[in-house]
Amino acid sequence: MMRIFCILLFLGGLATGVIWPWAQRHFGGEEIGTWVLYQREGGYQTAKVQLKPEDAPLRIFVDAKPMQGAISGQRPSVLNLAVSRDGVPVLAERLSYSPKSGNEQRDLPQSGAVIRQDAKDMETLQTGTYEFSVRAVEDGLSLTRADLVLRRGAPPVDENYVTLGVVVMVAGLYGFMRFRRRPKA
Repeated sequence: MMRIFCILLFLGGLATGVIWPWAQRHFGGEEIGTWVLYQREGGYQTAKVQLKPEDAPLRIFVDAKPMQGAISGQRPSVLNLAVSRDGVPVLAERLSYSPKSGNEQRDLPQSGAVIRQDAKDMETLQTGTYEFSVRAVEDGLSLTRADLVLRRGAPPVDENYVTLGVVVMVAGLYGFMRFRRRPKA
């Protein structure tokens, strides 16, 4: 009976400390839209988006697609993301893409799958036209495309719940190991 309780404790901790924060991070808020920032054929582009204070906090993702069949070796692709409001810089972020980084949307980046990196959330916004652009610093994965994905009203993940979930998970695992069945003599 205690083993079942410990398993439930572990699963509750896993849901609270790992699954819920991941879902909140990637699906919280409402998606505003997706804009192309880079295409191998068309080059770099700037996305202009009208934003207002009600859109805060704004979560920024940049999805990069490596060339299909490219061998990445040890070199990642690094993009500099720049955000400005009415010509005034408000955010600069460096995003690094490698086969083992970010949230891989499919199994292998070399298969042409998308690798997602998130930039720093913008907690406050002012009414205006925001311009988003990227530039490659290094292109080890031979990127063919980079898309900007914006989510408005994305609530932040409370780190206290993450910590609590991890502690409950460890307690459940410890209890499960402690109360394992012992062979009868």
